[in-house]
Amino acid sequence: MPRARQVLRNIVRAQVEKQPSARVPAFVDGLLERAVELDPAYARAHGNAAMCHHCLFLRAGLQDADRTTSIHYAGAAILQG
Repeated sequence: MPRARQVLRNIVRAQVEKQPSARVPAFVDGLLERAVELDPAYARAHGNAAMCHHCLFLRAGLQDADRTTSIHYAGAAILQG
């Protein structure tokens, strides 16, 4: 899936330049979830999704769902990494 990773990288770069910084973690997380669906062994996508949810947890109201999802993706990154 190297082509899928390159396409994802290009999309993220293009969209991050257009989005206000407060919305970037949620936007990028959607792309990372798609990357994990395409390639479940893509450890970097799991790790970055964990960080996105961690940022959402800290900056978007300390929602337990974001914390739990961050921990889930972090564990998956370790297993795949």
